[in-house]
Amino acid sequence: MKSLIKNMINAVKIWLSLVIIVSAVFALTIGFAPSEANQSNNSELHSAEFDTLYFALTSQKINHNEIEKLISQLDNNFEKDFATALLLKRKQNFDEAFNLLKKYLTNFPKIYSYYDELVWLAAANDRLNEIEELLSKDSNNKFGNYLKAFISYQKGKYSEAIKLLENEKDFYQLYLLSHSYRASGDYQKANTLLDSCLIIYPKDKPDYVKVIISKGSIFLLSGKYDEAKKLYQSGYELALIKDNK
Repeated sequence: MKSLIKNMINAVKIWLSLVIIVSAVFALTIGFAPSEANQSNNSELHSAEFDTLYFALTSQKINHNEIEKLISQLDNNFEKDFATALLLKRKQNFDEAFNLLKKYLTNFPKIYSYYDELVWLAAANDRLNEIEELLSKDSNNKFGNYLKAFISYQKGKYSEAIKLLENEKDFYQLYLLSHSYRASGDYQKANTLLDSCLIIYPKDKPDYVKVIISKGSIFLLSGKYDEAKKLYQSGYELALIKDNK
């Protein structure tokens, strides 16, 4: 028993150290530049200027004055408000940021990251129920289902999230579905879905590393510490290679 506990402690230490390193390097791999990865997995292309701001606001240390100037130069009102909401989030003004994003909900913007941020801000403000009230019965498009699934996931209703996403095929949908199975304890199904994510998501894109790390976490939770260590190391090395490019 003591040996098992010691192995678990060592595995957790390895996991934490590698995740911290990979996260730091992952932020560097993104760079202050437009992301093709984000465009390739959304149904609607958005401006390169917005992509630049999005990744700066979600992944980098920023100069607020410079960011505000760049936001003011955006032509699209949705992109301008989205970027402003992300800046407000960085300033921990969660309520105002949520209100900026919420007003676009009934239009169902065709960009998954919008729903990720909306749900995060709603949870931070204890306003998830407010989003649910705005969701109509006619919101059975894939973005509406993704939003419903994300809310269910945040509330710990993993079986509901799984039911909403089990027939979907987009990367972000499969990734959330994997996390839902993982949270419900079905590590095998979660791992299989991550394998599907790796197949459809280009290896040279930043989020590929995130999927590798997620697979490592599943092996860690399954008690397969050697496999977990290999995947964390693989993710770390892949992030370094991307950074060198």
